[in-house]
Amino acid sequence: MEHLLAGLLAEPGRITLFPADARLPGVPGVRAIPLADPVPLYAWSLMWPRQAPHPMIPALVRGFAEHGRRHRWLEYDPARDWLPGEPGPAD
Repeated sequence: MEHLLAGLLAEPGRITLFPADARLPGVPGVRAIPLADPVPLYAWSLMWPRQAPHPMIPALVRGFAEHGRRHRWLEYDPARDWLPGEPGPAD
């Protein structure tokens, strides 16, 4: 977090996206503005090596799914939410 905030302060034109429900420490010179109407949704991925995966991965995946359901991570309402479109040939 310190590295991220230091980078924001070092370059006046820099921005970053930050989870709305994460606590942002009060740092003079850093402003947080909630994105709303529509609310952007983020696609997340879990990755691990195929060879010898950790035995707790199934529990971790279940935990993320349960947490996601509670916090609306798995819902999509086009009247309220925004998802980026498919990348085009120039992307």
